[in-house]
Amino acid sequence: MRSKKPPEIPAVKAEGTYIYVVEEGKWPEKPYVILTTALFWLQEGMLLELQDLRPSSAMGTLMRVRVLEVRPQVRVFPGWYGQVVVHVLVEPFPEGEEALRLVEEVLREQG
Repeated sequence: MRSKKPPEIPAVKAEGTYIYVVEEGKWPEKPYVILTTALFWLQEGMLLELQDLRPSSAMGTLMRVRVLEVRPQVRVFPGWYGQVVVHVLVEPFPEGEEALRLVEEVLREQG
């Protein structure tokens, strides 16, 4: 079982990424996953696949998501060192016909 408070990226690590899945249009309190590397290259609108490898009935499932917002943050610690953390908000991206409909809407708006 996951703890109520998510762990922090250890201060000895220079960078990290928190990925949050949107809840009711807002940033949730807890991240979905924490990475010990900073995904600086993520941009709004990009698609990612999150694969669940936790032992459960959902193990192996892929969730396709779209990046909604990227918030880089610099944490300053006592002394000379700091840490770069990237907070990323994503939303589930529909599959199949629903995804095609969304792409067509975007293309219509652009053209």
